[in-house]
Amino acid sequence: MAFIHCNDTGGRFYLKAYHIVGRLASSADTVISSPEVSKIHAVIEWSLQSNGGYWSITDLSTNGVWVNGDKITKAIPQLLAMDDVISFSANQVNSMTLADISSPKDLLLNQSDSNLAPIELNPYLLLPNDEQPEIALFFDELKANWFYEVMNSSHHESVMVKDGQTVHFGKQDWSLLINAEYDKTEVLTADKFEQPEAQLVLDVSLDEEMIEARLQLNNKTINFSTRTHHYLTLLLARKRLKDTADGLAEFDQGWYYSDQLSKDMGLDACHLNIHVHRARKQFAEQCQQYLNLPLFERKTGRIRINLTNIIINKGGKLEQNIA
Repeated sequence: MAFIHCNDTGGRFYLKAYHIVGRLASSADTVISSPEVSKIHAVIEWSLQSNGGYWSITDLSTNGVWVNGDKITKAIPQLLAMDDVISFSANQVNSMTLADISSPKDLLLNQSDSNLAPIELNPYLLLPNDEQPEIALFFDELKANWFYEVMNSSHHESVMVKDGQTVHFGKQDWSLLINAEYDKTEVLTADKFEQPEAQLVLDVSLDEEMIEARLQLNNKTINFSTRTHHYLTLLLARKRLKDTADGLAEFDQGWYYSDQLSKDMGLDACHLNIHVHRARKQFAEQCQQYLNLPLFERKTGRIRINLTNIIINKGGKLEQNIA
C-alpha cells in the first residue's frame, strides 16, 4: 500500500492511483494549506505496466516542485523512487518522503484509532476474521464497486459502500478508502445473463456426501473440485431446474427464500452466508477471466443461481426428477 510521509507533521497519506496535492480542499487528496502552494499543485500518479508499475509526479503549480532538492520540469512527469523527498516550495518546507512504492490498494481505515494498521482489501473478505465473521466485503467487477453483507442476516441484502463511507464490525467503525482505479464494465441485464455456452455440471454421489462441480465453456473445462459449499450450489441448481421444468418465466426461476434455504441446509443465517461467500469467491477467482457473470443473484430475502444451463449427475446417472 503506497504512501507518502509528511516530514513536518509525521502524518501518513495513502496514495490513490491519481493523487492530487494542493491547497484546494475540495479537490486535493492531500491538502497543504500554505500560501505558496497552488490550489492544484501536483499530481502523483501510478502507471501500470506488464512487468509491474511505477510512480511519477507532475508539477502543475505556479511556484514549482522539487524532488531530492532538484526542481523538476513543469508539466513533465518525473519518475519517483523509494525514499525520494518531494518538496512543494523553494524553502523545502511542506516536504514529504515517498515511503512505499507498491501499487495503490483499497483500504479500510479505523475511524477511532489512527495508530491501528489499515486493512488492505482483496476482492473477497470476511471481517473481522474467517472464524467469526460479522460482514462479508466483496468487490463487484461488473459494477466496479464494493459491497458488504451482514453475515447473521437472512435478508441477503448487498449494500454498496462508496469512498469514505463506513462499515462496522468488531465493535469498531472503519472507513473505506478507494485508492485503486477501476474500469467500469457495462452492468449486464437479466437477459444477458443467460449464456448457453456456459454449462454448470454437478456430479453428486448417491448419499450426496460428495459433490464435484465443473463449468464447461465451449472447449474449456474449469474444475471446482469437492467443496462443502457445493451443496448450496446443488440446492440452488435443483430449484432453477425445477422452476424451468414448471414453465416459470426466466425472471421468476430459481429464487430460494433464505430462511427456507437455511432450514434445508441445516445452517443458521451466518453459516449459510459463509457458504455463499466461499462459493462466490471460488467461482469468481477461477472464472472471472472467462465469464463475465456472477454466480449468485440476490434480492432481499432471496437468492438464486444465475446459470440456466445446468446438468446434475447423481450416482453417475442424469438426475431426471427434481422434487
